[in-house]
Amino acid sequence: MATYFYALRNEQKSSYEVKVDREKFYAEFENRLLRPGEDPAVFLWELTQLLTRANPSLTEDSKTALLERQFMRGLPARTRLKLLEQDATPSLDAMVSFAQRFRELDTEHFAANSTAHLSTGKNDQPPDMSTLVAAVKALQVEHQSLRNEITQQRQQARPVSATRGVTCYECGERGHYARACQYRQNTSRGTANNPIHF
Repeated sequence: MATYFYALRNEQKSSYEVKVDREKFYAEFENRLLRPGEDPAVFLWELTQLLTRANPSLTEDSKTALLERQFMRGLPARTRLKLLEQDATPSLDAMVSFAQRFRELDTEHFAANSTAHLSTGKNDQPPDMSTLVAAVKALQVEHQSLRNEITQQRQQARPVSATRGVTCYECGERGHYARACQYRQNTSRGTANNPIHF
């Protein structure tokens, strides 16, 4: 494509350059969004400039329709939703004035909340963080109490030894049968060379 372009005569190159510039301006127009803190009137002015450079031969109705669509797309989602709640088909002027009012109210609300937050002297954690910390502590306490309860139930569920009240006939001690007596086992292991003395 580049080889073809450079092989053209200068008069033909200029028409292609205009087309490339127009596509570039139209792409900028399509990608342009309202920047944080930007006045919506400035945003509309820049959109108008980009659209005029992209296609200067547009009729006023076409230009207005494209500007309305891109202005609406360029607004932040929250502003756009509030605008559409108020008026489903707003004009371009109505969009600009609403976006300006909404921006001012949002700025005032943010400033008021920041001042209130600073005046209370709270720490830097968001208010939801303290709620989460309290919930985690409550869960830890509940978890520990459940563990203690399970441990007690396991201890109570252990089977009672059948040899608990049994007395051994070999050694006379309680808690085991004669066949399991260590005294008996020790005496049977003794040999002539190594007798076990009592």
